[in-house]
Amino acid sequence: SGAAEGVAGYDHSGSPTLSADGRYVAFVSRATNLGIGQDGTPRIWRKDLSTGALTPVSAPEAGAAADPAITADGRVVAFAAGGQVHLRDLGTGALRTIAPGASPRLSANGDTIVFVAENAVIAVRGTNRDIVGAGDQPSVSDEGRFVAWRTPEGQIQVGDILRGVSA
Repeated sequence: SGAAEGVAGYDHSGSPTLSADGRYVAFVSRATNLGIGQDGTPRIWRKDLSTGALTPVSAPEAGAAADPAITADGRVVAFAAGGQVHLRDLGTGALRTIAPGASPRLSANGDTIVFVAENAVIAVRGTNRDIVGAGDQPSVSDEGRFVAWRTPEGQIQVGDILRGVSA
């Protein structure tokens, strides 16, 4: 990672996630030279690899941030901070807190977000919020219909959230 001017970050960065066309990368960084007010607390950033523009995603007041996920077009980034799952629309600048949880994953267009809360995988699609199943390590299909996760027994489960059916 590096500042918009191309200078390397002064501290660790990680958890990169790319938009579908590879133009944007969202990542976590502790580097203090990436933006104003950066104090070494892990924050989420999005870098435009075409222009070099670096945009802060997480708000400092949310606390240490982790687990970035990005939509196919790079406009929306989900992340966990302060025990909550957040969603930032970088087109409008709007920041929304979704619910308590961690490990968010987004469908390609951002209409579906899945995450872990209290050892359960939760799916939010529009105004619907469903417990998909017990477990962690969620993944969601590009269209947001199918969710996969690891069960407490260490098995992989797949579900169709529109039908509420597990395979």
